[in-house]
This record gives sequence, C-alpha cells and structure tokens, in this order.
Amino acid sequence: MSGVQGGRRMAGRVLESRPRISKTLAVGIAAVVVTAASVAGMRGSDQGAPEAVREAQYSPVTSQALSCPASFGADAVLLVGSLTEPGEGSLSTRPATGGEGTTVTIEAGTVATVGVGDVPTILAGQGSAARALLGARVRTQGPKAAAECTLPAPETWFTGAGAGGLHTSQLVLVNPDDGPAVADVTAWSSTGEVEASDLRGVTVKGNSRVVLDLAELVPTREELAVRVSVGRGRLAATVRDAYTPRGGSGRVDALQASAAPATDLLIPAFPRQSSEATLVLANPGENASRVSLSVVGVEAEFTPEGFEEIQVPAGQAVVTELPDAVTRLVKDEDTVMRLVASEPVVAGVRVVVAGDFAHLGAIAPLQGEAGAVVPHQGNRRLVLTTTGEATVADLEFVGASDPAKATGRLRLRPGSASAATLPAGTRAVVVRSSEPIVGAVRTEEGGIAWSPLRALVSEKIVPDVRPAW
Repeated sequence: MSGVQGGRRMAGRVLESRPRISKTLAVGIAAVVVTAASVAGMRGSDQGAPEAVREAQYSPVTSQALSCPASFGADAVLLVGSLTEPGEGSLSTRPATGGEGTTVTIEAGTVATVGVGDVPTILAGQGSAARALLGARVRTQGPKAAAECTLPAPETWFTGAGAGGLHTSQLVLVNPDDGPAVADVTAWSSTGEVEASDLRGVTVKGNSRVVLDLAELVPTREELAVRVSVGRGRLAATVRDAYTPRGGSGRVDALQASAAPATDLLIPAFPRQSSEATLVLANPGENASRVSLSVVGVEAEFTPEGFEEIQVPAGQAVVTELPDAVTRLVKDEDTVMRLVASEPVVAGVRVVVAGDFAHLGAIAPLQGEAGAVVPHQGNRRLVLTTTGEATVADLEFVGASDPAKATGRLRLRPGSASAATLPAGTRAVVVRSSEPIVGAVRTEEGGIAWSPLRALVSEKIVPDVRPAW
C-alpha cells in the first residue's frame, strides 16, 4: 500500500418620530397581556423555566435493509458484509420480485459471497448485523463491473442515463417494506424537462420492485438526468445501464447515483487514460448556471488551459466530451475532478477504458466511517480528498490476504488528492476520518469499474419528545 502518492506537477494553470397606537390596538395588547398572565398562573409554581435544548441522542441501528441490483452476467456475484463487532444479529436475503427470505451466515467484520440468483435482492440485517451493512454486485471475470447495494432514500439523482439508440437505461425501484410506496420520477434532457405521465405517481407494492424502461417511457437519443422523489413509504433506486462504446461491443453496468444539486462538486478516482470521457451536467433550477472545471492532483489544483466555462440553461441538461486539455492533466496522476457552478447542478462522467465503460458520479462529502465493496482482482486504487482541514484518514482493507497490510493511513490536504493501492485479497475498503472526505476505488483490468465510498450507517438519531407549553 502506498501513502500519499507522489508525482510530477501537472501542466496547467494553478487556482489560487414614535409610532402612534390606535385605541383598538391598545385594547388588543391589553387582552394578550391578561391572557399570558392567566396561562402563567395555570402552570403552577412547581414548574420551573423551560429546559435547555438537549443535544441529539444516538442509539445503535437494530434494523436495516439494502436493495442489491440484479446480476449483469453469469460471472457476477453478490458480496455482502456487516463491518461491525460480533454480537447478536442475523442477516437474510429475499428476492425483490417476491418470495420467501433465506438466512445467511457471515462472520462480523468480513465480506463474503452470497448466492441469491440473478434477480434484484433485498438484504436485511437485524440486531448487530444491521450496523455498517454494505454490499455490491461485482463481476469476477472479464471486464470489471461493480453495482452497489443502496439504502432507501427520499430523493435519488442519476446523471447520464440513456433512453434509446446505443445507450439504454432501466430505473429499478425496490420497496423493502410491507406497505406500498409512491414516487415521482423527473427527467431532463438538452431540450428541457421531459414530459411523461407514466413517471408520475409510480406505485411500488410492499416487498416488490418496479422496473421503468426509459427507452419505452421517454424515448430519446440524448443523455438524461433523472431524479427519483419518494412521496410515500420508502424506496431504493438503482439504474441498470447498457452502452455500446464507439467501435466496440455492448456492455452492461450500473449507473451509480450522483450527489444532489450543488455549486461545488467532486468526482474522485478519474481514470488516467480513457478513449471517451463524456461529461453530463443538469440544472434543475430556474436560473442559468455557469460551470468551471479543475483537476485536483497530488500537489495542487489546476484548471486546464483554454477550457471555457460551460453554460447550463435553467431546466436543461448539457452533454460535452472532455477535451484533450483535461485528459492530459489526469494522465500521470490519481486525480479528483472538481466542478464549481454559479447555480446548483448535478454532474457525472461516463468514461471508456479498453472498450469497457463506467459512470463516475459526483459524491457528497461525508464524515466518520465510509466504505465500499470492490471487485476481487485488478489494479485497484483508492483515491481520496478532503473538503475540510488537513487530516489523517485511517484505512481498513477487509479481506486482505496479508494481515500486515490490512490497515494503513493516508494524509489528506485540502486542494490535493491522495491515493493508495489495495492489497491482494481486499473485498471492501473502510475509511475513517474526522474531516469530511470524498473518495472512490477505481479498478482497471481489461476494463474499468468505479466504486464510490458511502457512509456506513451504524447509529440512528433518537427523537427527544417531552411535554411543553
């Protein structure tokens, strides 16, 4: 494992009289004063002053369910782990298409392969097994691929979906609960918001899934940005993406979720070499946005020479292939792409490496524990940056063949990227940091896979409910 990566400096430009009161109003004020005095008397002399606002209280999570996507090939397996201390708990899987569940046994703090077939799967943890629960479908042979298992969320964004031609996407909504859930799906293209009544009020029955084929519902050859907004119940959203690179054959992979609209977005672990790099931006707001791009390298942050701001009209998506000025900057280092916008936008990049493709979405900074399940083999690099103060991130490589290489540390500085190579045998990465970080694992071997770090949920907030006047 390497610490902070070294490398040459990249070519580019460095960022551096008193009011009168009416009789009516006076009478009203007097009435309010009398009423307040009466209420105060009703409280009684034994009730003291209101208590101070209490700090949020937390308790361990005891139940958690993730949605794991369907298989994208005979050689794709589901890896599952509960990265917590041993305790009383259980894990089970059940098909999102309906059917009985199956109890699975996985040692706490490890990641293991679970046999669930090819269908979308609901992964449920109870007790201690619900804490720090994570999983992913990964392809073990041929071109690399990784599709993360996701928690239900009230809102999910995807950038760069396809709805026709050489690029098609299926949006999968999974309901892990017994009651029904309802969602609205909104899509934006380069001509504005796409009208589709079938995407409004989508109902998903309990313990089941709904598949929305965008090529059927909103057919277009343009790239789309998609928002899933849940109005009732809980839903986990994933996208199964099929794309044919220029001059290549069709591939299937996951379109990972992107961060919600923001004015400062980071996309980590950009590949050093790619034959296609297509940036998709979408502006769901009412004002036009100007977006500038820079590259965060090992030593500093650079803006590509000659790169002009991208104009993103209100309510539209913009698609552009990144120029050579950008790809030259990322050629010799592990980097993070940064996008700064005048109005909130969503962003993602589709890259093609060795005839294979992957979607890289912007990631929201997170603090505390974060993790990702990763493909078994390949050249796997963890790339991190911090949006806070300089700090040290503690790394854990779950499943590492050599126990001496199972942990490590990376020094993080704002405005720079740090990277580490995953040791052999690693099946998941855990990063612990006291400062907000953004990170992902890039896997390259006969293709490319991209695994973003997500927060590991181990605690929940306990509401403070008290009687009050």
